[in-house]
Order: sequence, then C-alpha cells, then structure tokens
Amino acid sequence: MNLEKTGKFIAKLRKEQNMTQEELAERIGVNAKTISKWETGINLPDSVLLFNLSKELKVSVQDLLNGEKIKKEKSKKSFIDIINSYVFKTKKKFVLLIVLTIFMLTFLFSIIYTFSNYNKNSIYNINFSDNLYQINGYFIFSPQKLFVVIPNFNYIGDNINTSEEPIIKSFSVSLENNNGEVYFNNELDLNENIQFISEVLSEYKIDYNEERSMTLLNKNNLKDLYLVIIYRDKNDKSFKSKFKVKVDEEFTNNKLFY
Repeated sequence: MNLEKTGKFIAKLRKEQNMTQEELAERIGVNAKTISKWETGINLPDSVLLFNLSKELKVSVQDLLNGEKIKKEKSKKSFIDIINSYVFKTKKKFVLLIVLTIFMLTFLFSIIYTFSNYNKNSIYNINFSDNLYQINGYFIFSPQKLFVVIPNFNYIGDNINTSEEPIIKSFSVSLENNNGEVYFNNELDLNENIQFISEVLSEYKIDYNEERSMTLLNKNNLKDLYLVIIYRDKNDKSFKSKFKVKVDEEFTNNKLFY
C-alpha cells in the first residue's frame, strides 16, 4: 500500500467531482485538514471513514487502497493482496515488539542483578608463616554468608619428628582482633588420644560458614585480624600462640566488565 499514491488518487477523484476539501470533509464528518493529510499521504482514513469516503468518491474501498481503479477480474485478487500485505506488516510489527520486549526485560534483569550483587562477592587469601606454623586459606564473602576455608594448616617447628615435638591432647584455633574480640572459634578434642602436633595438623582443616547478618567479621576489619592457637599437651599444660594474619584480596566483583 502506497499512501502517497492513495492520497493523489483521493485528490483526483475529489476534483473530478468538483468538490473542495471543505465540502468533502463536511460530507463525511471530518475537517478539511484531515482531508489534506489524506491527499498528501501523511496518513490514511480508518475503516469507517474509508468506507464513507469510497461512497462519496464513487469508487470501491479496494480502489482507494490500491490508489487507482482496478479491473473487476483483478479486484478480488488485489483486495486479498492488500489484506495479506496488511496482515504481514501487522505480524512483523508484533514479532518485533515481542523481541524488543524480551530484550528490554533481559537487559533490565541484568542491570538489577549486577547492581544488587555489585561489590558483595569477594575472595581473600589468608597467609601466615613463622618458625612453628604455616597456614594458607581463604575468606569468601557472599551476600548471604561468610566462608572461612583453611585447608593447609601445618606445623613446621625445628623439633618436628623428634622427641621434643609437642604431643597434644586438644587443639583450638580462633580468629579475633587485637582487642580479643572473637570472630569464630574451632576446637578439636582428641578424646585423650594423644598425637604429635604435626600429625594432628596434617589432617586438620577448617571449613566454617556463618550468616553474614550474624558474623562480626567483615571486609573492614580484615587488617586487624589475629589467629590464636591454643593446644594442651600430654601433661595438660596449655600453650598459646597469637599472630597477625596477612590477608590479600584476590577477587571482588566491583567492576561491571572483566
């Protein structure tokens, strides 16, 4: 359908009947500016006005839509072609609208998800090494929980595998700040089954998690973090070691693109 062609055809038929735009407008119940828009191809009458217009100009609706008078044998085919063209364009617009809607919803969901999780997932390395202990692990902060994972906990004292190596009955590890405020505590009771400390720590692992809303440990106090180790030897004598833990950021989702 060619709006410009249809518009010129309307103007031609009006002039053939010696009608002004005002006269035609009055007959079909619109204003002259509307007739002008039709004739210049800006827009097309709706179905009711199209029918009334065809009666006033003494042509068929198919003729108006086609922009010229068509032969009777082609009329039916031309009308069907016009309807098919309209249906195709309508379906095309509908499909495009669905695609755009899906795209916008996906984009909106991505934006909401990104900003709701922005800077809330972090992984920090835990490292410590002195003349007695070697420790490696992770702090993992998610929006819901804090995870403390220390899979490597080793005793490396010079007295290892000698008669001077401590033989222990219990062992505990706690994370706290310099003021003694405890973030979490993990105790290991050997049930009087005494072992060398190196043997105990070779199998000792920490896998701890707590709701973020419950824990006192957060990203802001990682710089003031101390690991406290207490063990009780075979003679029930307690030994305590407290040392500062080195914490390094490995990952934080504080970027929109990686």
